[in-house]
Amino acid sequence: MVDDLKDVRHLMGWQTEYISNDGQTVTADDAAHLARALQKAAVDASKILADWRSGTLSVPGDVRTPESGFQWFITPDGRDHLQTVANFCGGGAFQIF
Repeated sequence: MVDDLKDVRHLMGWQTEYISNDGQTVTADDAAHLARALQKAAVDASKILADWRSGTLSVPGDVRTPESGFQWFITPDGRDHLQTVANFCGGGAFQIF
């Protein structure tokens, strides 16, 4: 019984938190959505941060990283990194290990 409860807690955690890497599968559909969002961020990072600063873009209250923590993504290296991850996600389903 205890093991069953542990398994349920683990599965519920994956539904609500992303703090572990236990071989979860990201579906092809979710990976494609993530790839599009990352590509948009790579292209529009400066505008997104400017909109955040001006209040034009509302950010969910539970974002713990301050706006300054995203500055790197408007640098050439940051944009390249976003595009690299977007390209990976665009390749389809993957597992998190």
